[in-house]
Amino acid sequence: MSERRLSALLRSTPIPGEREAEDRTWELVREAHAGATRSPSNNLLQGFGRRRSVAAVLAAAALTAAALSPPGRAVLRSLGHAVAPVAHPRSELGALPTRGDVLVTGANGAWIVHADGSKRRLGAYRDATWSPHGRFVAAAQGRQLLALDPQGHVRWTLVRARPVRLPAWSPAPTPDDTRIAYLAGAVLHIVGGDSRGDRAIADAVAPARPAWRPRARFVLAFASAAAVQVYAVEPLRLLWRARVPATPKQLVWSTDGSRLLALSLRGVRVFDASGRLLRRDDHRAVAAAFVPGTRAAFEVRRRGTEPSGVWLASGRAVFAAPGEIDALAFSPDARWMLLGWRSAGQWLFLRRGTRRVVAVADVARAFDSTAFPQLAGWCCPG
Repeated sequence: MSERRLSALLRSTPIPGEREAEDRTWELVREAHAGATRSPSNNLLQGFGRRRSVAAVLAAAALTAAALSPPGRAVLRSLGHAVAPVAHPRSELGALPTRGDVLVTGANGAWIVHADGSKRRLGAYRDATWSPHGRFVAAAQGRQLLALDPQGHVRWTLVRARPVRLPAWSPAPTPDDTRIAYLAGAVLHIVGGDSRGDRAIADAVAPARPAWRPRARFVLAFASAAAVQVYAVEPLRLLWRARVPATPKQLVWSTDGSRLLALSLRGVRVFDASGRLLRRDDHRAVAAAFVPGTRAAFEVRRRGTEPSGVWLASGRAVFAAPGEIDALAFSPDARWMLLGWRSAGQWLFLRRGTRRVVAVADVARAFDSTAFPQLAGWCCPG
């Protein structure tokens, strides 16, 4: 199909007030197509290997859907097939590319996606999180904190006076000795993994999921106004506190517990376990994670309308594309990266060290949802 015909298709469904957006996004698709022909360095994925991948062209085409209404998205799905007929995204989720289960929350509740592609809806819950080794899930429902097994059976429920949010299950010093941190309103609570011993430990806490330090006995990081605070909780004592440029939206520890990453809309800060600042990055970031088993951190930056994935230590970009990518998770074996590509309605699975991309379209439909679901974790190699 000729470029003139493709352009005509884009204009065949008028969308009031969005003609200029169509023109801009068509230019992006055309440039991506030309770039894929000229040089692999212009592809969506940069530095993932030496083989050229037409999946990059598909990715750029699908991302243009961010600027269009639902009729426009239908046209662009056809456009994607025309530009890259051998690399169009899966219409069904299917099997995951490696072992482990993905936990998802959305408008239709919490779900588990198993490695074979089968799914289970746990219930009308939000803010779900895995327990150590994926034995249980903690989730919120109104003013309730719940613990569930992976089949969706409720093990216990705790009711608070304020809405419950953002539970985080601690690592286990022993198999049955865990804690759950959660917010009730702006008050941070700690409760045993068996629902016993609930207590409030801090107020005026920011709405970011608390983060338990691995390989430490109940050491918890949480966010407050333009600060990170790290406490030992038994007995309760402040270990360190650090100022950051803006209130953190995400806190995450490296697997060995030696690094803590704090992400805000004004950049990323990485601290060692004693609170010493190791690295600062002032780019606007929307998601970040450590590669499992390493101290290597990866972030999704946002500059204008173009997010890019960057290794924090080197600044080396792995991908760049227009649209909105706002979620990131690594597989338990660290071989795959999963991106939530909200503006295209897709999940992207990227194989580290190669240019291999597996794209899944219409992700919301897979979970019977009208809204794009949130990634809540990829757990446990099994």
